[in-house]
Amino acid sequence: MHSRVFVIKKVKDNLDDIIFPDFEDVNKYINGIDYMEISDNFDEDIEWFKSAYKDAITTLGAVHKINKDKFIEALKERRINGIKKAIEILNSKPVDEINEFDLYNAADNLERKYTFLFFYDASMFSENELLDYLQNVGKTEDEFEIIASYDYHF
Repeated sequence: MHSRVFVIKKVKDNLDDIIFPDFEDVNKYINGIDYMEISDNFDEDIEWFKSAYKDAITTLGAVHKINKDKFIEALKERRINGIKKAIEILNSKPVDEINEFDLYNAADNLERKYTFLFFYDASMFSENELLDYLQNVGKTEDEFEIIASYDYHF
């Protein structure tokens, strides 16, 4: 399965100071990836991001700014939808008929680890982890921008 790692920086941060992820960063996070490389379809990746997070991003030329409040709302909505989907999966069968795939699928919807990943401030985040970070530690940051995307396969 293919997905993306989006590299995010604070708008005020200097691009020269940004650390970019490497294969080991992603492989430590999701053990067993086949490869990770800089995406050669950055514009398409931005469209993919927009389809997932609605109006949380504004593109002005080559700059892709993320509005923190709108992004948090989109991440919350995706978390809620993941919880609803997990409940739906677990309620779709009698308990004694739920198999390993059902459990994996429900857990994946809750954890949302195998969707987009975000590399920010030299750390890897899943959607849920980034939501928690932005609501707690990253409260002072208002605007971010996506500066790169990586294709990865697992």
